[in-house]
Amino acid sequence: MFLTQSLFFNIVILTAGLALVGWLSHFAAHRFISLSALERHYSVSAVMFQVLGSIAGIMQAFVVVGFWNSYQDTVNSAHQEVENLTVTYRNLILLPESPARAQVIDRYKQYVVSIMADELPGHGLGKGPNTATQTTMDQFWESLRELATEIQSPGQQAVFQIILTDANAAAKLRQHRVNGINSADSNLLWVVLIASSLLVMAAMGTVNIGRREKLYYVLTLSLAFMFSMMIAVANDYSTPYEGTITISDNAYGVLVNYFGGAH
Repeated sequence: MFLTQSLFFNIVILTAGLALVGWLSHFAAHRFISLSALERHYSVSAVMFQVLGSIAGIMQAFVVVGFWNSYQDTVNSAHQEVENLTVTYRNLILLPESPARAQVIDRYKQYVVSIMADELPGHGLGKGPNTATQTTMDQFWESLRELATEIQSPGQQAVFQIILTDANAAAKLRQHRVNGINSADSNLLWVVLIASSLLVMAAMGTVNIGRREKLYYVLTLSLAFMFSMMIAVANDYSTPYEGTITISDNAYGVLVNYFGGAH
């Protein structure tokens, strides 16, 4: 998103910035509002500050958890996609050898390799479906259509039906994975996180605690630190919170190694 690549420095920068907002708000409140008025309305301002902080916390938790669940659901779909692709390959090699079967297997391998080489890296950049991957997928389905004309015995028909079922399931899971990228708009998340943190820090300046200025500064610094921790960690886990999804290609790589050594 922004800031540096170091979680530690991000926390330091955010803590300093949010604490500065709180201290400036405190200074402005005492500059334009008399101390007696602040003390007289302390109970009201304290309650309002607690309510505002609670609402901000609920909103932040809602958007953070929502984005994370969506991200995790997309990753789980990718893992299930690999399982369906694996079963598809295992069933393909059960069919009798023929030029049509060899073509299906060859295009199947091209499709899986394209997922790893072309589509998954693009997800890390916020890109959805890859044109090359879609092309290899279409070619794979075309070869399946050609293979269907050679299926004759009931046993072959049963195996071919399972192949179609698993291939269809893998295609649906790919679409779910792509949809996860297309719907990952992170602007709302960062607006809620940053705006609510700034608002709470600014409101803290109206809460008067007498003349114990050092205590106020310590409390402001502590609150700023908590907000900065949340924002910095969300920034560090930028894959779901930047509108991007990074899916490890290890599982797909294992599949490539499997059919690379299979006969």
